[in-house]
Amino acid sequence: MQIRVSGCWATSGTQRYLAANGIPAIKVNKVAEGRPHIVDAIKNGEVQLVFNTTEGATALADSRSLRRAALLHKVPYYTTLSGAVAAAQGIKAYLGGDLEVCALQNYFAAAADPASGQPGRPARVETGFGRAAGASFGPRLNFVSAVSGG
Repeated sequence: MQIRVSGCWATSGTQRYLAANGIPAIKVNKVAEGRPHIVDAIKNGEVQLVFNTTEGATALADSRSLRRAALLHKVPYYTTLSGAVAAAQGIKAYLGGDLEVCALQNYFAAAADPASGQPGRPARVETGFGRAAGASFGPRLNFVSAVSGG
């Protein structure tokens, strides 16, 4: 299966930041900014992956409807930068055919005794787009990157 990234959507502040750094993104409204907004896009099946980091209590409360829509429509949702990076690394490994499954015990055995003959850790993937565990993406991938509060 090949996944094609067909668009990055971002709220206004994040969209400006991405554009200033050479990353094209389509502006999408926050719920409070009026329709059509990000929750509408999730409900319409237009978004397959969400990265949403928040700063402050107000921004966290504002993102409630976004989190709920993602959960109800089974859209993977990441709230930390480390989670977003891990998802991106997973998608890159998946697309590159470099995704390897090992028992957790094998990782610890290899680290404790390299001469044990147990499988070592898979190669680390540094960048790319990621696939969330258990998530199922169609032939295209739209994702939203939103930093609330800014």
